[in-house]
Amino acid sequence: MKPSLLLVSLLWVGISFGESSSHPPLMPPRKAASTPPAQTFIQTKSKALRSERSALGFEAGVLGVRNQTSSDVLGLQLMYGLRAHYLYPLSSRFFLKPSLGYFIKPESEGEISLTQHLIEGGLGIHYAFGRTQGSLWHLGLIQRADLLFSRISVKNSSATTPASFRYRTGMGLGTRFKLNANSDLSFDLEAGLAPFEKTRIQSSFTTGLVFFLD
Repeated sequence: MKPSLLLVSLLWVGISFGESSSHPPLMPPRKAASTPPAQTFIQTKSKALRSERSALGFEAGVLGVRNQTSSDVLGLQLMYGLRAHYLYPLSSRFFLKPSLGYFIKPESEGEISLTQHLIEGGLGIHYAFGRTQGSLWHLGLIQRADLLFSRISVKNSSATTPASFRYRTGMGLGTRFKLNANSDLSFDLEAGLAPFEKTRIQSSFTTGLVFFLD
């Protein structure tokens, strides 16, 4: 082969190789982007209002009975005791409040001592008319049945009087203030009468703690 023909052949091969190397190989086709997972929503139960939660309450206080024979304050004879109640919600506004209480009044004169005892069972239906983030105000109709008896002591002897029963009804106004997520501070004021006891007027004031059960 002539030198000139060999030179032309080598130049042609070099040019062909340069053109092939200047174009990089095609990249493999990209996979389509995967569809992002659908966003999930977790449904959470709305927080119950304080008037919608069942609870147990324990209070201490005073029960005042208007008595014509003797009085302590404002014509009322005062008895001191404890009261426990249960809060049972009927709706967001209404709740039942059954209760059980025990009150006593000790008196003494010389060698004679007299202690009056009152055991009460009650049921009230209440309406929560005022609600804020940290408080609750309620008004209710309350009915109570009382068991009363007295114990008399003279020197070294004592006797218990026969028990008697009394029915009374009245209105109650109460408020609760939030202490934490599971308890409240409560105040209850009640006024009523015993219709079968010559319209005997009675009132009470109690304060204590309420503990939620749910």
